Amino acid sequence: DSLDWISRHFSVSVKSIQNANGLKNDLIHPGQKLLITTGTKTTSKPNYRSVTAQAPQSSLSSRGSTDEAGDNILSIATSLMGSPYSYGSSGPNSFDCSGFTSYVFNKVGINMPHNAAAQASLGTHVKETDLQPNDLVFFGYYGSQGINHVGIYVGGGKFIHASTNEGVRYSSLNDAYYSSNYRGARRIQ
Repeated sequence: DSLDWISRHFSVSVKSIQNANGLKNDLIHPGQKLLITTGTKTTSKPNYRSVTAQAPQSSLSSRGSTDEAGDNILSIATSLMGSPYSYGSSGPNSFDCSGFTSYVFNKVGINMPHNAAAQASLGTHVKETDLQPNDLVFFGYYGSQGINHVGIYVGGGKFIHASTNEGVRYSSLNDAYYSSNYRGARRIQ
C-alpha cells in the first residue's frame, strides 16, 4: 500500500496520516502499523483507527534484489504511481524512465546512474523467463538496438515505469510495443 492509496481508501489526507504517525515523508514499509484519524470534534481528541501497510502481492514471493532493499523497492515505486513524466527529471515530483528507477533504488541505498543504457550494465543478466520482482527491464525503440527505456519488474508479466505519455504506471511485457522492443533484464545485487 502507499500513503496515497490509504488516504483515498479512508477519505483522509496524506498529511493527516503523516501527522498522526510522525512521518516525515510518504515512505511506509510492509507490516508497518499506521494510525488513521477518523473524525474530530472541536472539544475532544481525534478518533484513531489502526491499519497495517501491506506489501504489493508480487513482492510477497521471491525477490530479485537484496532482501531489505527488495522489501521497499516496489513499495516506493508504487507510491509514485501517477507522477508525471518530465525528460531529464529524477524526482521527487516528476520523472523520466531512468530518473524513476535511479530515484527508487537510491531511496533504498543502491546508487544508480540516471541513464538507462548505463543502468543496463549494472548487476547481472537475467533471462526473461527468470524475471523476479525488482529486476530492471530494458527496452529500445522500434528499429534500434540500443537501450532507450527502463522499468522495474513487479511480477505477473508487468513492470512499473515512467511512461513518456502517461507518467509512472504499470505496463505489460506482453504489450506489442514492449515485447517487440524488449532488450533484456538485470538483477541489481
